[in-house]
Amino acid sequence: MFRNYLCWLVLIFYSSFGWAGNTVFTPEVSVGTLHDDNIRLDEQADEAWETVTSLRGKLTQKTETGLMSGDLQWENFSYQGGEDLDNRNDYKLKLKGRTNQERNVYQLDLMGIQDTTAKDIAVEDDGDIGGDVGFVRDDIERNRFYVTPSWGYSLSEISAINLRYKYSDLQYDDSKGTGLVDGFNHNVTGKYSVKTSEKNTLEPSLSVNHYESEGGKNYEFIVARMSNERVYDQHFSSYASIGYYFIDAETDKVSETTNSGLYEIGGLVQSDNISLNFKAERALAPGDSGNIIAKDQYSLGLVGEINPTWDYQVGARYYRNRPTIKEISNNNRRYLSFKASLLWQFTESFDLDFGYRYREERDQKEGDNTQADSNSLFITVRYVNNLIM
Repeated sequence: MFRNYLCWLVLIFYSSFGWAGNTVFTPEVSVGTLHDDNIRLDEQADEAWETVTSLRGKLTQKTETGLMSGDLQWENFSYQGGEDLDNRNDYKLKLKGRTNQERNVYQLDLMGIQDTTAKDIAVEDDGDIGGDVGFVRDDIERNRFYVTPSWGYSLSEISAINLRYKYSDLQYDDSKGTGLVDGFNHNVTGKYSVKTSEKNTLEPSLSVNHYESEGGKNYEFIVARMSNERVYDQHFSSYASIGYYFIDAETDKVSETTNSGLYEIGGLVQSDNISLNFKAERALAPGDSGNIIAKDQYSLGLVGEINPTWDYQVGARYYRNRPTIKEISNNNRRYLSFKASLLWQFTESFDLDFGYRYREERDQKEGDNTQADSNSLFITVRYVNNLIM
């Protein structure tokens, strides 16, 4: 099924744009291994080794009036230990085409992903459909597909409008008895941006969504936001937004409405050899059991240069979901992660990344409460290069 969807994505993409211009091909190969004392993040600790071999190729062509890119990644996961974790192959394909015509910008983004519920997409793909799946104790194949056309128009030198439609589709191979359900989402978002000064940009937006999932769950929800981005100088920039949502939900047995506020605050501090980013937000997202959740999360990231060949990275994240309508779903999940690593760039194209990761999860569902943590050590060697064709 996944390969059929990939063929359709490629056909849609090639029929919409033509290839021409300067070409850059970026191959990437990596091999990494990880030892985790609780790889499935379960109450009954399950120690295992995980080895990931990855091949990735990105092709980009630029012209004076547009851009086209294709990005294909294959990952092989193999395990020693880890109950009910099967060796597998994951695939990810991303296609992008953009063309500029005077004041108009047209863009088409297509993406297909095949993996399993052994990967926590709340971490890998933030805001993704099913983005609160978390660590499922059953290893189930999962397919996700996205089609996103958009149009932008420059009103003046300081203002522009943008209109975007996004279709998201989530399908599981066999999820009986897990609570996971297939679903799809239609999203239409309109934005207006204006530079109120040389350093400040204001952006109001309105988003309309229709989300359906198995079991007869239907959500109609609207999100309105007002965002502000400011660049203070070359070392500091910030982003802040406030929003409001309204949800109208219906199942075979329940019909409810709810509303509340949303927010996001973030910033970036950087100098010649160090950068620090931080973010705090509450956002809406389709959850794991066909419901809409409110996500609270706080993240902090630090990247620094020790010398021309050595870098370090430290990151922490706290995440919590909240049910928007408890009569439909009353899941409550908390997740904490911390990661620290050193990166050695021992040649222009080869680097070595090694470090430590800590995870903790509290998953409270109706009749099922889980609390677990894990510690892991990892090492990855990678080759990446830009080849101009």
